[in-house]
Amino acid sequence: MGNLRRALADGCAAVGAWAEVLDRINVFPVPDGDTGRNLVLSLAPLRDTAASDVAVCERLLLSARGNSGNIACAFVRTLLDAAAGESLAARCVAGAASARKAVAVPQPGTMLTVLDALAEAARAGLGPEVVPAFLTRLATVVQETTAAQESLRRAAVVDSGALGMLVFLDGTLRSCHGLPEAGETLAAAFRSLVRFDRSRAAGHEERGFCVDAVLRLSAGGRPPDEELARIGSEVVALREGPLWKIHLHANDVQAARAALGEVGVVLAWSWDDLHEQMSASPPVAAEGDVHIVTDGAASLSRRAAEALGVTLLDSHIDLGERSLPETRFDPDDVYRAMRRGVRVSTAQASTHERHMHYERLAAQWQHVLYLCVGSVYTGNHAVATAWRASHKAGERLTVVDSGAASGRLAVVVRATALAARDHLHLPTEAGEGAAKPRGVEVGVVDPKRPQGGDGRGEGQDLFSLTAVATAALLRAEEYIFVERLEYLARGGRLSKAGAWFGDALGLAPVVSPFPDGARRVALLRKPEDRLAFACQQVKRAFATGSRRGYILAEYTDNRAWVEGILLSRLREAAPEAESVAGPLSLTTGAHTGPGTWAVAMLPDAG
Repeated sequence: MGNLRRALADGCAAVGAWAEVLDRINVFPVPDGDTGRNLVLSLAPLRDTAASDVAVCERLLLSARGNSGNIACAFVRTLLDAAAGESLAARCVAGAASARKAVAVPQPGTMLTVLDALAEAARAGLGPEVVPAFLTRLATVVQETTAAQESLRRAAVVDSGALGMLVFLDGTLRSCHGLPEAGETLAAAFRSLVRFDRSRAAGHEERGFCVDAVLRLSAGGRPPDEELARIGSEVVALREGPLWKIHLHANDVQAARAALGEVGVVLAWSWDDLHEQMSASPPVAAEGDVHIVTDGAASLSRRAAEALGVTLLDSHIDLGERSLPETRFDPDDVYRAMRRGVRVSTAQASTHERHMHYERLAAQWQHVLYLCVGSVYTGNHAVATAWRASHKAGERLTVVDSGAASGRLAVVVRATALAARDHLHLPTEAGEGAAKPRGVEVGVVDPKRPQGGDGRGEGQDLFSLTAVATAALLRAEEYIFVERLEYLARGGRLSKAGAWFGDALGLAPVVSPFPDGARRVALLRKPEDRLAFACQQVKRAFATGSRRGYILAEYTDNRAWVEGILLSRLREAAPEAESVAGPLSLTTGAHTGPGTWAVAMLPDAG
C-alpha cells in the first residue's frame, strides 16, 4: 500500500486531463457543466504526496465541491483509512459503501454505479493481472449509463460523474500496479464526447443554487438527514467526528443558510447559481480537423478558451496548503494573499499529467496544434516533443515553441483559433515560403494525404494554421508593468536589496517577453509615465498598415482601473483596433504580484 498515495495523485492528474470533456457532457442531474471543475477542485489535496493521510483526509472534507466531488471524496477518504482494510481491494469495497451511504437518494447510472462495479470486482481481487480487463469492463458500465436517466438518453451521452470516476480509477489502478498508461484506449472508447454539443441538453431550465457547507454539530448530535431533506435536494453528506460536509441544491440560498445554521454551526459556506452556470456555458465552437492547444500561462481565462474552442494545459499555483491548476484558482484569492505577505509559487504539472493530456488530445483529434509557452520559461516544450517522438499517436501532435507567454501568447492563440474557426487558409505559396517557427514539428504534414474538396488536404490545413501562428508571433508584442519589486524578490527573481531600493525610489520596470527570456525595456517612476509609455507603444504599433488589430489590456487586482482608464486611453491611441480587457496569466501574476498590469497587441498584417 506504500504507493497508494502516489497512485491517487496520478488518478487526480488523469481527471485533470479529462476535466474539459467532463464539463462538456455534464447534463445530469442538471446541465450546469461543472463536473470536471468540481472533481479537480475536490481531489486537489491528493497532489500533496508529502502530507499525512490524516491531513489529506481533512483537506478532502473541506475541498469537496458539487455532487460528483463530494461523492468522490467520500470514496477516496475511505481508501486512505487504514481501518477500512489492509488490502486495496478491501478499501475499495469499503469506499464504495461509504460513497453510497453519503448520498441521500442514490440514482442509477451515476458515479455510484461505477463504484458498485468496482466493489464487486474487488471482492474477487484487484491484482495487476486482472486490472486491465476489469477497466475494459468498467468502460462498458459507463457507456451503459446513457440509458439510465432521461436527460442522458435525450442527449445521448454518458454520465459525466461516472466517466470521471472511470478516468480516476484507470489512472490510480494502473499507477498502483505499475501498468502502462492507457489514455489512448480511454479516448478511443469515448471519442464521440469530444464533439458533444451542449445545446442537446437545452430545454432544462434549472433554478436554484448548488450549496456546499461545513457544519459542526454538538457532541452526540444525531445525523441531520431529515433536516437536510427538508432544506434541499441532491443531498450528499460526509462526516468527520463532529464535522459534516454538506452538499445540496436549494431554491433559496439565504433560507438554506439559515436552515443549516439551525442544524449546526456553519464553518464554511459556498454556492453557485445553477441558472447562471448553465447560461454562462459557451456554445461549442465549430471544430475543424485541427484542434488548438496552449498553456494556461497564456492570458486566456478558461471561459475565453472554451469560447474559442481551445484547450488549456495548466501548470499549478501553490498557495499555502492549497495547490490547484492555475486557471482553477480565483485570482482575487491569490492577490489578496500576496498583499498579506503569503508566499505564492508556481509548479509545472507532473510529466505523467502532461502525458495524459497529450494522449487524450491526440487520440480524439486528427491533428493537434500545440502553441507552447516559450521553452525558456518552462519545460513543457521538451516534455511534449519527447512524448511525440516516443508514442505512436505523437504523429498527430504538432508542437510549436512560441517563445512567448502571458498576453503575447494569448493574442497569437486567439488569432490562430479564429483562423481555424473561419477555415482560413494561407495561399500554398505563402505557406511554403513562410518562416518555420522555432521548435515546430511539422512531420505530421503528409503531402500524399488525399486532397479535400477545396484542393487542400488536412495536412495543408495544419501547415496553414501553423503559418498563421508563426506570422502572428512576429507581429505580437507585450509590455508588463510591475507595481512593486518586492513580489519578484519573494519569488527569487530579484535580490531583496535591489527590490527595496527600487521600491523606495518608486522605480518600476517595464518587462517584455521574448524567446530568450523576459527583457526590461524601460524603468519608470510615475504611474502616468507608465500609462504614457503603454499608449506610445500601441500608437507606434498601429501607425502603419491597416491600423486594425487586437489589443488586450491585462489586469491583476486592478480590473476597475484597467477597464475604466487604461482601455479608454488605448482606444484613443489606436481607435481602429479592437481593445478588450482580460486577466493577466496567473502564472505571471504570481511572480510579478498584485498591482501589475499589461498590454498585449497584435496588429493586422499590413
